[in-house]
Amino acid sequence: MKPDDLRLKIAYAAPGFALAAAGVPLYIYLPQFYSDVVGIPVGTVGLILLAARLFDAFTDPVLGIVSDRIRAPFWRRKGLILLGMPVVACGILMLLNPIAGATTAWLLVGLLVTFAGWTLATIPYESLAPDLADRYDDRTSLVGWRDGAIVLGLLIAAALPPAIARFSHQPTVAPSTMTWTALIICAFLAGSLLIFLPNVPAPTPRMTERRIRVGRRLKLLLRIRAFRVLTASFLINAIGSNLPAALMLYYVQYVLESDLAPILVLAYLLSGVLALPWWTALARRTEKHRAFQWAMIVHSGAFAATLFCGPGDILIFAALTMLSGTASAAVIALPSAMQSDVIDQHRLAAGQDDAGLLISLWAIGRKLTAAVGIGVALPLLQVAGYQPGVAQEPRVIAVLKLLYIGIPVVTGLTAAALMSRYPLDRAAHSHIRSQFDTASNTFSTTLPLNESTNSIPEGTPHA
Repeated sequence: MKPDDLRLKIAYAAPGFALAAAGVPLYIYLPQFYSDVVGIPVGTVGLILLAARLFDAFTDPVLGIVSDRIRAPFWRRKGLILLGMPVVACGILMLLNPIAGATTAWLLVGLLVTFAGWTLATIPYESLAPDLADRYDDRTSLVGWRDGAIVLGLLIAAALPPAIARFSHQPTVAPSTMTWTALIICAFLAGSLLIFLPNVPAPTPRMTERRIRVGRRLKLLLRIRAFRVLTASFLINAIGSNLPAALMLYYVQYVLESDLAPILVLAYLLSGVLALPWWTALARRTEKHRAFQWAMIVHSGAFAATLFCGPGDILIFAALTMLSGTASAAVIALPSAMQSDVIDQHRLAAGQDDAGLLISLWAIGRKLTAAVGIGVALPLLQVAGYQPGVAQEPRVIAVLKLLYIGIPVVTGLTAAALMSRYPLDRAAHSHIRSQFDTASNTFSTTLPLNESTNSIPEGTPHA
């Protein structure tokens, strides 16, 4: 990729925008829609989300391995994205436009359909990035565009239900509001494919003729310290960061006693979009992992301060929400850029392209942490005595504060501390790329299969 290839960056970012928009209703509006409108108990909703995500997570490595083994350039990545996004659209329509008398079975099936399509689209989509951009800073730029589009998709999708509700004079989680939201998201999915397919190339697979068994590849992967540190930090942070999205509507309504939750969601996401170029520039001036550390510290610190906000403090809470939001996009984008660098290091160690497998492993962790977070948080609210639409007991408020603030702050700061041990900086990645360039950018059997090291010679800085 040329550093100034703006058309490619926009086209590659388009599916990220649409898929992110499709995810907003599931994590922000779906729990309250099904608990307060459809009438399924909030604890049951949480357990169904957990069950669907657990099933979904174990399809990721299968899809990742299949994607890596497809040799036809179009079907290896782009063709799977083309197949997956219509499935996501069908699932979203099913979830946000339920039949009269919808039961837990309807919710479960709708989630399984949606998540199946999501896996089919997102694993090959994220696996494209390492092939479209080779260089350390070019990847930061490409992934920054993609994840900036993701945050923009979150922002616009979060704004849809409040805007539709205002126009139609219906509640934010009313059935008609959710139906129109689903239809607009489906239009986003279709439009993004029209932008993506003709403008993003289908890279030729960089594979060896020799195939290594999955178990041996995983063994090689676990020997790479950059993979271990990045994965641990990313997943620990994800445990906490998924909770506020699922609980914000509850928190603002019952702790702050305000109906401005949709506006606060928009403010949070908008500040992330506006601040992302600054974080990208910081990563170029320093290192990706250093910028990621600072982003998590800012995000966690602002969240910690919201503990002191109560009824009537909505303006202070909004300011802190926007401050934490300035780091939100960086917490998404920078680990993604680092993942591409780790994929290169594994390619050098294994002598073959396993981008789909690695992306699927990270996706498993991301989905499991999200599932466990929601699957534990919502039942805990029910156990504490949550009742929809009424003032909550003090123990419910205490549980909300623990889940919304306490756990995210602890996991965020722990993840930031772990990144101090991340070894794959600009100098180390430059050495890896120089070895690929020496081999004319091919992953052939002339590259060594090295199980005893990280495949970076002794003396390479920070390797």
